[in-house]
Amino acid sequence: GTGRILYANAKTGQLTGQDPAALVGKVLERDFVGSFSPRWASGRDQARQTGQPVEYEAPSPLLGGWVRVRAVPEGDLLAVQLRDVTALRHAEALQALSAALAAARTPADVLEALLRGAVAASGAASGHVADASGQALQAADGPFPAPDLLAEVGRNGQPAFVTDAPAPLAALPLRVEEEVWGVLGLSFRQGERRHFAPAERAFLEALVQQGAQALGRVLAEERLARQGEVLATLGRVGPSIATELDLGR
Repeated sequence: GTGRILYANAKTGQLTGQDPAALVGKVLERDFVGSFSPRWASGRDQARQTGQPVEYEAPSPLLGGWVRVRAVPEGDLLAVQLRDVTALRHAEALQALSAALAAARTPADVLEALLRGAVAASGAASGHVADASGQALQAADGPFPAPDLLAEVGRNGQPAFVTDAPAPLAALPLRVEEEVWGVLGLSFRQGERRHFAPAERAFLEALVQQGAQALGRVLAEERLARQGEVLATLGRVGPSIATELDLGR
């Protein structure tokens, strides 16, 4: 097979945002470059080589979410079924992140959990957290390709989504007590066609909000712990000071 589309039903048209009739005759690898996850190529080849159906779930740049793909070989043809599983995967991701953040005890724990959860759930190639000035605090897989974008979001406190760069980018502020504490940056794969539709933006903002709430909690706990140490120190040295003052009379 050449990857040429011979038939597309109405649901496929809905998922791709195109008229099904207009999809017929197009070639997946040529006309939809950057619209599928890298998992597609290996799944397609496996189905053709083994003659057995292959099913997998993967991030979909085209949908800005997740898709379940089932590829069934039929002679020289390949029947491909697509199912949008974004709602389920996003709900699972938010639940898993909530559990990971609940176990966090330090800001570093929070950032690690947020990075790991956001990268996995969004299908990003890498994740980064910077402070409000854009200086890197924690990263997964190298520096952020656009540090100026992180600094800009840190200044204005507004999320930014870039679709026309070599790789799509997202930068979202981490707000703690109404102040921008830091910025989460996500970098996607070069050549991906990612449009950051409202639903995808809302999901990324929900992830960041969970992270910001956990960050506020651990920072408050650290402040209370420091205050407790100060009070304990005063409790220890207070009687000594009082005794010295008494002896000096």
